[in-house]
Amino acid sequence: MIFNEVRLKYVIYLQKTILGILIAILFVLLSSFSFSQELRPVVSTDGLLVYEGEYGDILTFYDQQSADQPEGKWGYVNKKGRVVIAPQYEHADYFSFGLACVKKDGRYGYIDSTGTVKIYFYFDDAKSFDPRYERAMVKRNGKWGWISIYGDYVVKCRYDMASPYVDGLAMVCQNGKYGYINLRGNFVVPCRFDCLGPFGENGLALAERGGTWGYVDTVGNITIGCQFEEAFIFNEGLAAVKKDGKWGYINKNGSFVISPQFDFAENFYKGIAFVVKDDEKFYINKKGEKIAD
Repeated sequence: MIFNEVRLKYVIYLQKTILGILIAILFVLLSSFSFSQELRPVVSTDGLLVYEGEYGDILTFYDQQSADQPEGKWGYVNKKGRVVIAPQYEHADYFSFGLACVKKDGRYGYIDSTGTVKIYFYFDDAKSFDPRYERAMVKRNGKWGWISIYGDYVVKCRYDMASPYVDGLAMVCQNGKYGYINLRGNFVVPCRFDCLGPFGENGLALAERGGTWGYVDTVGNITIGCQFEEAFIFNEGLAAVKKDGKWGYINKNGSFVISPQFDFAENFYKGIAFVVKDDEKFYINKKGEKIAD
């Protein structure tokens, strides 16, 4: 019974550890989302205007305004449901710093709450302004960068792919290789990896190069060389890794504290971890000892 409960909690933990990635994906998907059914305005209890579709989906848009889509065009209404910006856009995002990202005639720009264009329609694609960093991701001539709320570039459009900033760092891709940049656009992790994960415990991120995994820190040092066939992020001071076909556990120095011996292993959660060995499924403690049922 207790193992089932722990396993359930571990699954919840795994969901949380990849939340940064999911948020980055959701950020991109939400900007291209549109409705094909009629939306009904509903004022929530906290005073923010939300829109409810006939299918029950609810989206909240900020600055007391929300987007409406009659006949395939988007405009804005106030919290009383009155139109304040006539429907004219192919896409309309929420307001942030008094600006909303909109699409018109196939190009993206930014308007204020009166509908006045504040940043012209220069971009192939664009996202809403990030309230944490006062900047927005924009794409021009096939490359991604960031602009300020005044429309000037804070990071030039030079990346094939980019993700939103998290803790002052953004993952970017150039020529099929991934790295991280800081708020000034300077590389802290050069684009030399085939894949990168988010930074987690101990300030380490998973990094793949040449088909094997290792770990890199927030200043670009490869702290644990790429040597594992598979690997998890660190949790509770240890990370499950696979080497020579077997799973074991390493510490932040890259040393094995539990030797590779399992056919499968999950990270530790509250001092125990689920493993599989010779088709037997059980839990171990941080000494690698089997926990009795």
